[in-house]
Amino acid sequence: MYSKEMLQGILLSLARHNLVIYVNENAKLGYSVKFYLDIRGEEEFLESIQRTLLQYSVLSSIVSSGNRPTLRITGIKNLVIISALLPDLPSYRNDVQEFKDIVAIFVIKRHKTLEGLEELMKIKGVL
Repeated sequence: MYSKEMLQGILLSLARHNLVIYVNENAKLGYSVKFYLDIRGEEEFLESIQRTLLQYSVLSSIVSSGNRPTLRITGIKNLVIISALLPDLPSYRNDVQEFKDIVAIFVIKRHKTLEGLEELMKIKGVL
C-alpha cells in the first residue's frame, strides 16, 4: 500500500488519461465518448496501486495492453475521486488541468450535448 502522497506522485508521473470519441449511430448526437485513466507497469506494482485505490473506494482493473499490463480506471465516480486526489501540480505530461476539465464535463453530463462534445473535441485536438 502507498501513502496518499506516494499515490499522488504515481498518478502525476505515470497516469495517462484517454478520451475516445467515436461514431455511434444509436447515440443522440451520432457520437459516443469514453474516458478512462491508464497506468502501465509491472503487475505487482499495479496490484499495489489497485489495493491503495480501494482505500479511496476507487475500482480499477488490470488489463493486458501490449507488452505490459495496464491498470485501467473507468467510470465517472472513480474518475471524480481521482480528480479530487490530484494536487494542482504539474504532471509528467502537464495535463492535470485537462483531466480535471474533462471530468467536470462528464459530471454535469455536458458530454451528451453538442456544445460539450465540441468542447471535448477541442481538448482532444480534433477541432
